[in-house]
Amino acid sequence: MRYPALNDLIAKADNKYSLVLATAKRAREIIDGDEPLVKIKIDNPVTIATNEIAEDMIHCIYNEGKPHETAIIEETEEAILLDVEAVATTLITKA
Repeated sequence: MRYPALNDLIAKADNKYSLVLATAKRAREIIDGDEPLVKIKIDNPVTIATNEIAEDMIHCIYNEGKPHETAIIEETEEAILLDVEAVATTLITKA
């Protein structure tokens, strides 16, 4: 059996969708240079992210807001509207 087990990971999130989003976000952070919170022999960012979730170093927090809401983000003197359907429905926090 592979570690971490999928059933154990789903128990740490509200649903599979939230788990996938949290894992993808954390994997992207690792790819972008964030230090892994666990030491494992595998360099795959998705595997590292799932291990961090399994070890309770990353927590999935479900955003109760509507998935089709938009958020305004200020970036270099202009506002950019982002569709946060897939981006902000799940947040991750480091323990």
